[in-house]
Amino acid sequence: MFSNLKIGTKIVGVVISIVMLGIIILASIFSIQASNILHTEADKLLQINAFRYANIVRGATESVYSTLLGVEDTIKNTISNENSIDDTEVQNILEGVLDSNEKIAYMYVHFFNTPINQNTNPKLLTNQHKFLMLLHDTSLKTEGGVQLVQAYDAFLQQQSINNAISTQKESIGKPQIFNINGEEIFAYNIVIPIFKNGNIIGVVGALGSLTHFRGELTDPKRSIFKDDQRLLLGAEGLIAVSPVSKFTGKSISEANPHPSAKTLIQLQKDKINTVFDFTRASDGKKNRAAIATFDLWDNSQDAWSIVTMAPVDSIQMPITKLITTIAFISLFVILVIVIIVFVYINKAVSSRIVNLQNNLLHFFKFINHETKDTILSKDTKSNDELSIM
Repeated sequence: MFSNLKIGTKIVGVVISIVMLGIIILASIFSIQASNILHTEADKLLQINAFRYANIVRGATESVYSTLLGVEDTIKNTISNENSIDDTEVQNILEGVLDSNEKIAYMYVHFFNTPINQNTNPKLLTNQHKFLMLLHDTSLKTEGGVQLVQAYDAFLQQQSINNAISTQKESIGKPQIFNINGEEIFAYNIVIPIFKNGNIIGVVGALGSLTHFRGELTDPKRSIFKDDQRLLLGAEGLIAVSPVSKFTGKSISEANPHPSAKTLIQLQKDKINTVFDFTRASDGKKNRAAIATFDLWDNSQDAWSIVTMAPVDSIQMPITKLITTIAFISLFVILVIVIIVFVYINKAVSSRIVNLQNNLLHFFKFINHETKDTILSKDTKSNDELSIM
């Protein structure tokens, strides 16, 4: 079939085929390279975002911890040479520190075997006559607003407080919702034991507020990809902050039965900061996720994690647009080349070959005496082989 075509059509067909093949190969290579680069940059962006929030949260937990160390040292020095505890002086210490640190919502001190007399403020005693000084900063962002809250026994039943007393070491509780004096607060509890003459005599602790981080991590304005999410995980994959409030307080493996959730927990346990594939429980979408695990302070026994994730479709969106643009540009270039080559071959080659063919037919008719005379047309447009012929 190809052999039956005109020579101009053959030339156009061959040239266009070669050009199309070249453009398709070039466009494919460019698209693959661009896709790989964009995927790599998306992974880096997710990691940077995770590390950024991890540094913010660690800064807050470290601030609460260092504040408690200072309070514990001050209280210890205050009571070191005294047989009794001046609760007024201790309260002044706590109020001053609490009011100066906007990361702390509640601060407390609990002493064992504290002498109780008629002058002891009833708010400092639980129903079981245990000493608990519990202070609440009602205005974290501004000065003042520190209030003394009625002590109650349930507060002292926290696992973190019991751990600090039994191990005589610092302890931290899991992020959770506390209900204190009829008010709910989303926070975590850090507890430090107080010693006198080598013996533990009480504990001092603080509830670090997580409300700000919940707003920060779930704010859609913080998104870098469409429908992306940011999670704060406590120890062992406990969901502390999530855009889906029903998952808060659950283990991520409980909220998400997909095997990728177990992979996430293992990465947190091994403190491996990386990017991996993750499937969300809320919508079942495939995501690329980055995890950044951090110690709550230097030499802390507990580690939390920030997880940033984005749907693969959202990451692919600019890549798809780029590939579509490349495809349209390639088609346009091919179309332009087809038109130019077709017009040029038709005028510069095909028409001149037809003219030469006609001249030869007239010439052979003349020499065969089929015609008495003949007029041959001249090709004066070019000075190439066809013109010479």
